[in-house]
Amino acid sequence: MGDDSKTNIQMGFMAAAIILAGVILYVNHSGGGGTGRVNRTMYMICVNQDCLKQKYELSAGEFRKMMQAQDPEGGAGLAMGIGQMVFECKYCGQKAAYTARKCENCETIFPMSYDATDDYPDRCPECGYSGTEAAKSNR
Repeated sequence: MGDDSKTNIQMGFMAAAIILAGVILYVNHSGGGGTGRVNRTMYMICVNQDCLKQKYELSAGEFRKMMQAQDPEGGAGLAMGIGQMVFECKYCGQKAAYTARKCENCETIFPMSYDATDDYPDRCPECGYSGTEAAKSNR
């Protein structure tokens, strides 16, 4: 194989890598990707006793902005397993708000429990439903 052929092959691989990197950047930063989460509502719950367990909703875009403002490194703390992030509550202003989940069965909004090792973290404290458990049993 001549030098020109090797150069063309290398250039082809470089072009493919650049295109792939562009696609990955677009999907990660545009909210795309086909996961169905583009318009997903995020739920928050404040655990500050003075806030009376205030619950509120954020759009995925609002949540992404809040995450970026709090963690400019892009969630490195979560990726390293440090734990669930605490956010500033939009009502009381205290750093006491956590991401929450809305039960698919009874619509109770509750903080997910990552401490329980013998159960699903999305188990509803009101009705006992777990979407993860239901999905596993449907497989």
